[in-house]
Amino acid sequence: MKTKFYSHIVQLQKSICDEFEKIDGKAKFFEDKWTRDGGGGGITKIIEDGKVIEKGGVNISKVFGELPQSMQKQLNTKSKNFCMWIKPSDSSYKSNGSYSSRKLEIF
Repeated sequence: MKTKFYSHIVQLQKSICDEFEKIDGKAKFFEDKWTRDGGGGGITKIIEDGKVIEKGGVNISKVFGELPQSMQKQLNTKSKNFCMWIKPSDSSYKSNGSYSSRKLEIF
């Protein structure tokens, strides 16, 4: 499920960037893929110096690894393993395919 969800987010980022490039008509996004030493990484896409868009970015990340003890305490969990992502709540789904709210899942 996590892999499928992340693939969906990557495709969504691509779609958003494609649409902004069409709107601008001149500038193109450049991509920076990065990794996090503790686990995970992301894709940063930046657009600059366009006809319409002066500067903008569309970023995604997937972070996982060992949860520091200070965060375990703050989140009231004993689990050292974590993965963070935004998951739509079931009740927020709209008929047009969008979601009205987001819920942070930590597991």
